[in-house]
Amino acid sequence: MGVQLKRLLEITEERHRNAVILDKILSKFDFVNARYVAPYVKHVYHLYLVDYVPEILGISKSQFVKVLRIEGIPITEGYMWPVYSNPVFSNPERHPTCIKRLVGKLEYPKGLCPNAEKLCYETGLWFHGSVLNVDPKELEDIEKALEKIESNKEELKKLK
Repeated sequence: MGVQLKRLLEITEERHRNAVILDKILSKFDFVNARYVAPYVKHVYHLYLVDYVPEILGISKSQFVKVLRIEGIPITEGYMWPVYSNPVFSNPERHPTCIKRLVGKLEYPKGLCPNAEKLCYETGLWFHGSVLNVDPKELEDIEKALEKIESNKEELKKLK
């Protein structure tokens, strides 16, 4: 058994404790929201998902991520596209094992799953779970970065 696997429960509990702290931090800001986790779910926080509200800051998800990264916050834009929009499905000639070649014509039109598309293209962000494997004091860096962004939102709108 691998060393990290032996620590799985410890790692998961640490992530859970820090996720509660990060939830509280994000709740202070109207332009980011922690994703809802039902109380009966035991989340392992492989990823910590965040909903960004671009209308409030007036900058795109991509710009928001760039600003956070400048502040030293390791966040990503999440998925590039919904799974059904992956090129493996739209270009079967390049992917000989593609299901489309096996079952015939499949179509995945834009708008098929509007919530998935909105998350991928406009609002969905995530922290890798390792961001939660830190001393809880380090999460204050996220809060400080968000405070800085909030206090400079008029300047950020000029980035367009």
